[in-house]
Amino acid sequence: MKIRLLYLLFGITLIIACNQDKVYLNTPLDQLLDSALTRASKNADMADFILPESDDFAAIPQDAHNPLTKEKVHLGKWLFFETGLGLAPNKAAGEKTYSCASCHIPSAGFRPGGIQGIADGGIGFGQNGEGRTKLNAYRAHEMDVQGLRPLSVLNVAFVENSTWNGRFGSEGVNVGTEDRWLVAEGTDRNEEGLAALETQNIEGMGLHRMEITDEVLDGYGYRKYFDEAFGDLPEEERYTKRTASFAISAYLRALITNKAPFQAYLKGDRTAMTEQEKRGALVFFSDAKCYQCHKNANLGANEFYAL
Repeated sequence: MKIRLLYLLFGITLIIACNQDKVYLNTPLDQLLDSALTRASKNADMADFILPESDDFAAIPQDAHNPLTKEKVHLGKWLFFETGLGLAPNKAAGEKTYSCASCHIPSAGFRPGGIQGIADGGIGFGQNGEGRTKLNAYRAHEMDVQGLRPLSVLNVAFVENSTWNGRFGSEGVNVGTEDRWLVAEGTDRNEEGLAALETQNIEGMGLHRMEITDEVLDGYGYRKYFDEAFGDLPEEERYTKRTASFAISAYLRALITNKAPFQAYLKGDRTAMTEQEKRGALVFFSDAKCYQCHKNANLGANEFYAL
């Protein structure tokens, strides 16, 4: 009798727990947030804010001249962190001491850990790049230092025109501005008809004093990976700063914040966000009207705004 009573109590407890879960997973706050997300979305569907998986290449925005492949993404990741590309420094002391990751540091949100990122002309690192300082052999004007705190490279696949003034890229807001492309620094690249990221990274390989040489290809073992990523190109076009920039662009396009709690919430996990986060999201997507500018899946926009 006692055993039956225990089973009965256990069953009642489970039923109560399940009912409590249902109430928790479908609270009035969740309902309010879902309604706000639906109203703020482009197609009256909160799923519009769901980001693609990083290996779902068909769903990631990309340049038709540089279609995404697993091989390109893998090569681009290695090149992004490869200090061996630093072969054109201003001073011999700076050779092979910098990479893309000197300024775009994963643990710092792919931004510099300090006020400015230092590539050629820097030394040291610290925990998140905050300890990188000027190399004694360099004068200030000889260093490769970021002039402005850069945008994060996360979700950059969704950005149609890059840099703060949007000068890179032949698409988006730059359509119709062709008569001014040769006036602004770097905009002559736009005449190649490439997307913003590819345009900027071609320019960046030279600007940041990087080279692709036989030492890189054979000494570091990269030649076979260029073959895998760009085997459709003739050999004279396969091992260049252009293909290296395309590989880096492919890697950057795959850096997507699709594991964020908000993304899990959108996919149906109502426990992924705290109540405070949900209330913040509700304000963001309703009364504060943040969504009017931060409206795409990456919570960004491809227009310029006067504030």
